[in-house]
Amino acid sequence: ATFDNINGDGTGFDVSDQGTNARSVAFNNDGTKMFVVDKAHEEINVYTLTTGFDLSTATFNDINGDGTGFDVSGQEANPQGIAFNNDGTKMFVVGTTGQDVNQYTLSTGFDLTSTVTFVDSFDVSGQETGPWDVEFNNDGTKMFVTGTSGVDVNQYTLSTGFDLTSTVTFVDSFDISGQEESAWDVEFNNDGTKMFVTGMSGETAIHEYTLSTGFDLTSTVTFVVTFDVSGQDNRPRGMAFNNDGTKMFVVGFSGEDVNVYTLSTGFDLTSTVTFVDSFDVSNEDDGPVDIAFNNTGSKMFVVGLNDEEINSYSLSCGFKITNSG
Repeated sequence: ATFDNINGDGTGFDVSDQGTNARSVAFNNDGTKMFVVDKAHEEINVYTLTTGFDLSTATFNDINGDGTGFDVSGQEANPQGIAFNNDGTKMFVVGTTGQDVNQYTLSTGFDLTSTVTFVDSFDVSGQETGPWDVEFNNDGTKMFVTGTSGVDVNQYTLSTGFDLTSTVTFVDSFDISGQEESAWDVEFNNDGTKMFVTGMSGETAIHEYTLSTGFDLTSTVTFVVTFDVSGQDNRPRGMAFNNDGTKMFVVGFSGEDVNVYTLSTGFDLTSTVTFVDSFDVSNEDDGPVDIAFNNTGSKMFVVGLNDEEINSYSLSCGFKITNSG
């Protein structure tokens, strides 16, 4: 991977003018819109990219004409995570103060300058008082919430996909206390039959579980293995996979790098998992908290907490961030 030296001075795409505590990043489907959750200013900052996933073409969308983003403070004072439905006409923001998932509708998909309407908040405090991450299954009929206070992954069903005004039912909490004391990030494989969790307490591992029915924590969920990453980073925060799960990427506080692993069988940490290499991001930011790729793996994005920027990297070969792999 090659660092995209956008400004010519070794820095990434600076978001400090808009916010000082970036938490997570999301893109629309073609990468022409980027959304950054700013915890400090309680807003979602939006950037338009004239070339998809190319931060050198990014421009801040001054939605209100005063240099601010989309204000969510009326619903959440500490936003942490963001998700969209498939066409971007619904946005979901989760945070640790309101202890809920907030839903907004957008009259134009992925466009926060269109008519954006707050719809409803779904309270998750009965299950999680420090919600940090929200994920959906492919059709939005299942929602998963993790956080810093619970020792579980919480599942909810929605009678209408991606609609928190429909009948939303808490289904079950899947206990991960045998592996972790606090869930930080959750990821699924493509069909939801594999779940991967990183935590804040064990802090040295990725935990894998199998689900007999995809995206269903009420089916037979089996803890499979804990994959230790302490040799590379003892404070892992974000993780991502390539499309077929044969590569895993882990970013963390301690190593200040992106660690690459190959899996001989996709999304299977019991197969031969080999640490390949670490890609140092400390020159750009020494507090990486989240990682994302574009669809083809030709661009990698790392959220830097300390330097208040989104750093992008170009990959000449998809999902290949070092010469080794």
